[in-house]
Amino acid sequence: MSGADLETLINTAALRAAKRDAKFISIEDVDEAKDKLMLGPARRNKVVRPETLRKTAFHEAGHTLVALLTKGAMPIYKTTILPRGQTAGVTYFLPEYKDEGNMTRGQIMAQLDVAMGGRVAEELIFGAEEVTTGAGSDMQSASSLARQFVMQFSMSQLGLSTYDRNSPPSPETQATIDREVKRILDVSSRVAPPLLC
Repeated sequence: MSGADLETLINTAALRAAKRDAKFISIEDVDEAKDKLMLGPARRNKVVRPETLRKTAFHEAGHTLVALLTKGAMPIYKTTILPRGQTAGVTYFLPEYKDEGNMTRGQIMAQLDVAMGGRVAEELIFGAEEVTTGAGSDMQSASSLARQFVMQFSMSQLGLSTYDRNSPPSPETQATIDREVKRILDVSSRVAPPLLC
């Protein structure tokens, strides 16, 4: 966080402490302030059906288990099914290497596997027809990372070429890129089931 971000975090935590008539800001105040700033306020009054909570719990547990059992995955900070902002639940990670800007091939693959864990857990528990839209943002993140893996990081079977707006791929190469991204995501989605069973 920048200095301004930290100031906002502490001010938000101080407001929470003041509402409790506390003399000091607690670590719980800071933690709640961080969650509020990152994901939005907790929607404690929102009525959530028990089956929705159950699906959310299995989804987040899928991310958590895959992260715990995958070499190179970021450490877990918190998993919750408390609705916040637009999320029904979330698994937080401690980004050990993401902030450094350098990730290894193994760390990227671990990140893809963890992203797939929520959807795969839903599918294993409830069946393919009952997978929820809650996995949508995970799939967007995984697809974006897989595309970077192929087009920018030169870590796939396509070799060392990179592509961007300044050097776009030919239509034939783009089709190959799309197939490679799909292959990477398919491989990653097959890693989670053995870990979750």
